[in-house]
Amino acid sequence: MTQRQAPSIRAIGRERLPLFLADEALPDPQRLVLAAQAASFARNGPYYPGIRAAAPAGYAAGLAEALRRPVCAMMGWSADTRLETASCDFSLVTTPPRDLALIQRLPHFDGTDGEVVAVLHYLCGPEHGGTAFYRHLSTGFERVTEDRHAAYDAALRQDLADHGEPGPSYRGASDDIFERHARVECVFNRLIAYSGTTLHSGLVPEGHGLSAAPEEGRLTVNTFLRRASA
Repeated sequence: MTQRQAPSIRAIGRERLPLFLADEALPDPQRLVLAAQAASFARNGPYYPGIRAAAPAGYAAGLAEALRRPVCAMMGWSADTRLETASCDFSLVTTPPRDLALIQRLPHFDGTDGEVVAVLHYLCGPEHGGTAFYRHLSTGFERVTEDRHAAYDAALRQDLADHGEPGPSYRGASDDIFERHARVECVFNRLIAYSGTTLHSGLVPEGHGLSAAPEEGRLTVNTFLRRASA
């Protein structure tokens, strides 16, 4: 049985990147699952390996307010900083490994803007894997900011030329290009938050059913919060 954890901010990797984790994030998470069952899912771009649907507006607004203090503490922002919701979606991983694009087989970062925080709310259990965080070996980067982007892109292209592209599978352990330095397990109603610049990947177990049914699949809510302008 997975041990439930109290809300905490921890530092991961050599760069000591901040990660917020809280279990029992909602008092009634099943209501959110029911909302997902009533939502209309569809693919919404080339990056996420599955389908998405808009999460309830009330959830997004409540999340931004509830996370204001821990996110500000995590990011080193002043306590009176306001947060805005950039996007908030239910997500289900449904793409078979053989159909994954290259970008979906590599660790990724959500953007180079240090003002954006990614929030992941698991509405599924440990059998659905988790989330891993990586170090790019040739640069040592564990996050990709605007000033690192060009160097990271050039180094990654060279790595792929030297070592070849990864095979048709979801990201998992370390390899010749990336080292996994931390992971978080899926726990129903667990929430994590981290800078969108952090290199990470979803962990999807081999042989996963990839169900498109919210009550059966790898259901999460993926939210991006931004520091509001004054």
